[in-house]
Amino acid sequence: MCLKYTGRKVLILGGSSEIGLAAAKVLSGRGLEVFSTYYANQARLKAGAAKARPVYLDLGDIRTFSEVKAGSYDYLVDLAHTDRESLVLSAADSGIEEYFRTNVINRTILLKELGRKMLLRRFGRLVYVSSAALNLPSEGQGWYVSSKSAVESVYRQLGLELVKKGITTVCLRYSCLDGGRGKRFLEKPALPPIKPEEAAGQIAYFLSDGSRGINAVSITIDQGLPSYKRKSGGGRE
Repeated sequence: MCLKYTGRKVLILGGSSEIGLAAAKVLSGRGLEVFSTYYANQARLKAGAAKARPVYLDLGDIRTFSEVKAGSYDYLVDLAHTDRESLVLSAADSGIEEYFRTNVINRTILLKELGRKMLLRRFGRLVYVSSAALNLPSEGQGWYVSSKSAVESVYRQLGLELVKKGITTVCLRYSCLDGGRGKRFLEKPALPPIKPEEAAGQIAYFLSDGSRGINAVSITIDQGLPSYKRKSGGGRE
C-alpha cells in the first residue's frame, strides 16, 4: 500500500517499547523523521531504532517534559503507559494517586503543549494505543482499564474540538498483542497473536492522509477475540 503523509515529523511516546521500536523502523522507512522517547532504555532504543532521535522523558515527572515540548511535531504515536496490575481493593492509596497522576494528568499536560503547536500549523494527527481490556477486562486490571479509559476520553475530545483546525485523533484498542505486558497473557493464545511489526504497519496507516476521516473514535483490533470465545465457550485470556 502506498501511504501518503502531509506532515514530516512524528513523536513516539514510549519509543523503547517493542511496538515503539517497530513503529520507528516502519515510519522512518516511509520517509518520516522520527523522535522516540525513552525513560530507562536509551541503549535499547538506539540499538533497535537507529534512525530515530532519542528524547528523554519521564511521564511521572513533568520537569522532564522540556525537551519534548521544545520540539514541533506533525504526528504523535502514544504508546507510553506504566503498569498497574492489582485488585481494586488491595491497591495502596498513594500508589493509585501516583498512577493516575502519571498516566492521566501528566499526559494531559503534555498533550496540551503538543496540541497547541499543532494548532499553530493547523495540522496534526494523534494515535493513542489503548487496550481491548476496555471491552473485556480481567481481574486485576481495574486501575489499568480506568486510566486507559480516561486517556481515550481526552483523545476523543481533542479530535472533536480540533477537527475543524486540521487535527484529528484515533484510539486503537489492541488485544492478542505479542509485545510488552501483553506477552504474559499469550502463553496459550486463543488466536494467532499480533506481532509488533504488524501493529506498527497498522499505526502507519492510521497516521496517513488516507485515514484522516477516521476521527475521535476507538477502534478495537483483537482478531474478533470476544466473538471467538463466545463461540468456543472459552474464558478470558
